[in-house]
Amino acid sequence: MKLLKKISALIPHIRIILSLCFLTFIVLDWYNPLMGFTTNPLSTKLLIAFCVITMLSSISELAAKGKYNAIHLERRHH
Repeated sequence: MKLLKKISALIPHIRIILSLCFLTFIVLDWYNPLMGFTTNPLSTKLLIAFCVITMLSSISELAAKGKYNAIHLERRHH
């Protein structure tokens, strides 16, 4: 369980880092499109990682919120 908590704590930081990477790639492509930062194979892999991490963290947050709501609904009925 400790590992899961550590991973959960790291995911928001990873999302921020990957978001900043892609924003940087986009701005660099605006100024120099010949560099091809957004068409680079590494950029594609980072984008896939960003999408997967964002999807997993969203599912995790929704599941946690569902558990929280279920607990509070149960307490209201008792």
